[in-house]
Amino acid sequence: MVEETEPTWQEYWDDETPPWQLKKPSPDLEKYFPDFLNNGEITDGRRVFIPLCGRNLDMKWIYDQGLTVVGVDAIEKPIREFFGEHGIPVNVQELESGYKVFTSPDKRLTLIVGDLFGLDENLVGGRFDYFYDRASFVALDSDTRPNYVGLLYRFLKPGAVGMLESVEYDTKWNTSHPYPLFAKDLEDLYGDQFSFEELSRGNDPSSSYPRIKVAYKVCRNKK
Repeated sequence: MVEETEPTWQEYWDDETPPWQLKKPSPDLEKYFPDFLNNGEITDGRRVFIPLCGRNLDMKWIYDQGLTVVGVDAIEKPIREFFGEHGIPVNVQELESGYKVFTSPDKRLTLIVGDLFGLDENLVGGRFDYFYDRASFVALDSDTRPNYVGLLYRFLKPGAVGMLESVEYDTKWNTSHPYPLFAKDLEDLYGDQFSFEELSRGNDPSSSYPRIKVAYKVCRNKK
């Protein structure tokens, strides 16, 4: 018998139908994220970091609010598709470091192809006011998650706020991503660098097994 293996990220995108790709923006994003933006008032120049962005439709929604969006993904295909699907012109720059940078003419949308954990502050254009994570943290295994939290701490301004969507379930139902992420995990990982509060909780209708979807507001502490 040949043991089945988890598809690579490239294979997921080559199949055209990655299971995490939504057909419309997240309802939690539309409901809660505006409250993060100075009580609904957009400030020019505010920047949002979106790790492992793929071709997430939520990026277009955030961009349409007037914010500057910077996303990063290891796979080029979904990033090219994102610009094409939304009819956004794009300038492409290949860097000596191996990263490839896709930028809209108005400079408010930059998507970077390359290693998330190899990024530096200069490449992403400085620190961020906000971040958004719908399916990134839960794609990472337990060994990688501390690196992710450290990256956010370096890239976010003190007092920056973001939204994180997670899933909770019994691992008897599933042993691959999206990996479960419970409040206790957040407490252990974020420590005293961040604070978080639960925004919503409910059954995940997209799952074939019992799974809870939870949205959190996450704040980088000022100290």
